Amino acid sequence: GFDRGAQVEAFIAALRGMTNTVSLYHFARPTPRGTLASATCAATFGALALTVTGTGTLKAGDMLGVSGQLFQVAADVTLAGATSVSVVNRVRAAITAGTAVTLTRPTATFRLASGNAAVMYAPGMSESVSLDFAEVVATS
Repeated sequence: GFDRGAQVEAFIAALRGMTNTVSLYHFARPTPRGTLASATCAATFGALALTVTGTGTLKAGDMLGVSGQLFQVAADVTLAGATSVSVVNRVRAAITAGTAVTLTRPTATFRLASGNAAVMYAPGMSESVSLDFAEVVATS
């Protein structure tokens, strides 16, 4: 209804101009499909793999959060101690050994990338809104 539309409109307005940011996670996969329950990791700047220490499995598409960076696992892997885990995006800032991995709703910081996002109103309701976000990349 109009109340929800007003909330979305205010959210969009606060993000215009690429000044403000929002922390987001992958809404379709808030937790890994694999069995890994806790882990730490390390990685060098620019790497396409993380050295993850833990026991369990990760599946292609699982999301990992480390030091404000969001990573998607590239291929299924079974972990037993320190294991190299391929990711689809490069490490944007070096990760110190022993850094905790966030497995439940891992987030990264994003800015609104679409400047023309708006809430469309119809009689008695507001319609759905599609928003494009770009990750705020911190580099080493």
